[in-house]
Amino acid sequence: MVSMRLFTRADEQQFVPSLESSCSIYCAFESNILVGYCIFRYEDSFVILTDLVTTPPDIALADGLARAAIAAAASRMKEFVRLMNSYELDLFAANLKIFGDNTAKVEDVLATTLCNTSFGG
Repeated sequence: MVSMRLFTRADEQQFVPSLESSCSIYCAFESNILVGYCIFRYEDSFVILTDLVTTPPDIALADGLARAAIAAAASRMKEFVRLMNSYELDLFAANLKIFGDNTAKVEDVLATTLCNTSFGG
């Protein structure tokens, strides 16, 4: 069973040592082993997802991590999501088909689903 936990730099930095002080990170664990993470930060009316990693690549887990970060932003009244460039963030955006210029509304992301998709080759 996979569990997710939110960390900030102030909490601890053992999972991603280069985590910037302004960033938070959702980590996913399976049997206490790190299997994925999503790094994000808040800026004005945006939540900015800076990195998304799952090992091995897993679209459902990546989607869950990204949505957890976006839901946290919604609770802070952030209106938009912006994605930085990374392999799994690019796939997340491509599968949702709602990101223009790597930006979308939080409510639009949370209203979509990734049924029947997978990471390609």
